[in-house]
Amino acid sequence: MQYTCDICGQDGMTEIEMRSHVLIEHVEGQISCPFCDLEGTTAEEMEAHHVNTAHLDALSPQGLCCPVCAQCVPTAVELDAHLNAEHCGEEEQCCPVCGMECSDATSLQFHVEGHFSAGHTPGTSVDDDVLAAELYEEEKRARREKEAQEFAQLQEQFGMTDGQSFRLQADRALERAVFSGELTLRDMYSQKEDRLNEASSGVDSGHSCTKGCILEKLHLFYKESPGNVVGFWLASPTDHYAAGMGDKGWGCGYRNLQMLLSCLARNPMYLQVLFNGRCVIPSLLKIQRLIEAAWQKGFDREGAEQLGGCLVDTSKWIGATEIVATLSALKVKCQLLDFHAPTGPGSTHPRLFEWVLSYYKRDSDFKPPLYLQHQGHSRTIIGIEELKDGSLRLLIFDPSCNRRQMQPFLTDGCVTPQLMRMLRRPLNSLKAKQYQIVAVTGTLNNNEWQVS
Repeated sequence: MQYTCDICGQDGMTEIEMRSHVLIEHVEGQISCPFCDLEGTTAEEMEAHHVNTAHLDALSPQGLCCPVCAQCVPTAVELDAHLNAEHCGEEEQCCPVCGMECSDATSLQFHVEGHFSAGHTPGTSVDDDVLAAELYEEEKRARREKEAQEFAQLQEQFGMTDGQSFRLQADRALERAVFSGELTLRDMYSQKEDRLNEASSGVDSGHSCTKGCILEKLHLFYKESPGNVVGFWLASPTDHYAAGMGDKGWGCGYRNLQMLLSCLARNPMYLQVLFNGRCVIPSLLKIQRLIEAAWQKGFDREGAEQLGGCLVDTSKWIGATEIVATLSALKVKCQLLDFHAPTGPGSTHPRLFEWVLSYYKRDSDFKPPLYLQHQGHSRTIIGIEELKDGSLRLLIFDPSCNRRQMQPFLTDGCVTPQLMRMLRRPLNSLKAKQYQIVAVTGTLNNNEWQVS
């Protein structure tokens, strides 16, 4: 390999010759300028003082740019003259975009670039540390705002806002119903009187209840016009409870518990354990007191904390855990099943349907309905159908169906396939992310009650 001297341009030397040449000609001796006839100086002096001053334009043929205004000139001498003539004495530079004064050209350049950067606004520094801090603070603010919105939604969902009491809300709802023509004044005062009686006795007035033999009518319907249903299994007789004037939008959990209790009250064992032999269904206020009593006995401490430890005369939602806590405190054994995620195509829950089928097909003379919970709503499963193609359909009592909608089920000959659509829920109609089921499985003895 041959080498060329970078200082004088001599070429065709080996590595050893190159080292010897540099040492003799340019380190120990004196050299001449490669651009002019100057001789008699050392290599250090030649590079630092002569070449970089007198011949800078030859080393940088593109020319030199003014650091203040970016104007380019061909030589260092001309650049020096330009600076002295045009920018001598300038102490501050002004931003051409916003007019902000900068102390030097470098700061001005950074500031102007900030105007055209997506991550900056006029007047901000483009320093990486400052930018990172600003982005971090913006993310924190956005996260706090999102958390505040989600917390407010949860407060509203669980009735944790500082709103009116349940009874006052019920009064306002009755007054609005009269104003809209849905109720007469006589009906309003009658319902207010019934609610006062509920508050004193703790017994539901039955205003929203559809009593009777709905499930017996369903048996007759399947016998006379089964259609494509090849098998059906129903719960023991159960009454339907609809949301009332004062609990629309939040009372579904209470109403579903009333449905479950209406079935249990028909069984002598549960009648004695739950009601001391008296067939009475508790009012919503009474259920709230029962839940608080269960909390005080140590049942569902986490749920008690979530609902603030206070439930009576509020519009707070309740769910599956409150149902289990209340019944367990009353010595009724429950099974709580969680279906955490869909198990079928299209976000469906075939395992839930299969479990319900196995529950209703079991050999038992008494089959209480099932409490079904998902985010934002709960319903009661009163049975299940099997169709010719092997698919399954749940039969549901929904508290959002009012008493007027349920009345045709009590009339002979009125139960039709069209009416049954109110109860039927195929697999593709249950697509919530998660579901919970509460099943009553017996009673607790004293030892089991203490352990629970």
